[in-house]
Amino acid sequence: MLDFNDQAMNRFVEHQMLTTFKEFRADCHKHFKKYSDPEEARANPPNALVGRDEDWHFLCDHYISRAFQVFVMINYDNKF
Repeated sequence: MLDFNDQAMNRFVEHQMLTTFKEFRADCHKHFKKYSDPEEARANPPNALVGRDEDWHFLCDHYISRAFQVFVMINYDNKF
């Protein structure tokens, strides 16, 4: 049983959840980038989101947004 009064345990659980979410988010973006056409990507969700069209469409809209494109370019420039 988890003791949520234990701060070390809370930090560990939060870290694991954050790591899992970041991996999921990255996997979804990689899947989106497989397609040259955003509409084709919208029609082909990754396995984890099959049957969850609203969630996949939200992510697709996010990936094609200007704000996300700027974010990607800033991060790309910071890597090199």
